[in-house]
Amino acid sequence: KASSGLIDAGKPTTPFNDAYLNDNPSKGTALCDIGLYGGPKAGRVLLENTIEVNQNDSWATLEETINSSWPADHIKFNAGSFSISSELSFKPYQQISGISPEDTVLSNSSGYILNLNDNSSVENLCFDGTAANANGISITNKDIISIKNCLFMNQTLSIDIDSSPKTAITNS
Repeated sequence: KASSGLIDAGKPTTPFNDAYLNDNPSKGTALCDIGLYGGPKAGRVLLENTIEVNQNDSWATLEETINSSWPADHIKFNAGSFSISSELSFKPYQQISGISPEDTVLSNSSGYILNLNDNSSVENLCFDGTAANANGISITNKDIISIKNCLFMNQTLSIDIDSSPKTAITNS
């Protein structure tokens, strides 16, 4: 509601400011909305949405799908090989998955394939570098990351973890 007392009502100081981030919706000004709107964890409440990505989707479609997703969405790569042209950055609380590491392959020729955000999980994917300097997953200063049942091939750096102490890697 446009007249809600929660719009622009948050503390405008770090770490409490609810900046408009990751294309999350904001009401009023870009700072200090409480709850659903504004802030890095804003988005639908308890309404996980599964978004399927298919092998025949164009790079522009794939990029738009990721960019228009919300925190807590499940991004599901269906079976196939996906050529990743540039790093895909995800929002907090998102699950990124494939069918299995044998059936869903994300490949790149340089840089990272995925850049994860807080409280994210990745599972059932294969990361395949097609040239020198190809990397898999970047995790920098993030909280609670889970990587399960993933295969890393031909990567210069498979998983780059920097200042992210709550990272679990299993069966990868």
